[in-house]
Amino acid sequence: MSIPITTPPSIRLARKEDIPVLAEVMARAFAQDPFFSWFAGPGSGAPERMRTGWNGLLRHASAGLAATYTTTDLAGAAMWIPPGGKASTTLDSLRLTPTLGRLTGWGRLRE
Repeated sequence: MSIPITTPPSIRLARKEDIPVLAEVMARAFAQDPFFSWFAGPGSGAPERMRTGWNGLLRHASAGLAATYTTTDLAGAAMWIPPGGKASTTLDSLRLTPTLGRLTGWGRLRE
């Protein structure tokens, strides 16, 4: 029996139009991560809060996706800030604030 050989997906820089799909991918990848699980909190709304959080991080804390890579099929992503790079501007940090509030819940931010 022969196994068909398929071409593996290529790696490329992520684009803004990829963000909704990549937010879903990252939310699933970090669903059991203790740090991100604490942020998203318990309950049935946690997966949606996690997607919202990753959407905001990709938009406002990734240096404009300058070092965010994905595959052509959007099955995975890697996001980092290169040495000496700046994660975000002050304005981006302010834009991220509502996302963090939705991710954690405004009440939990006061804890």
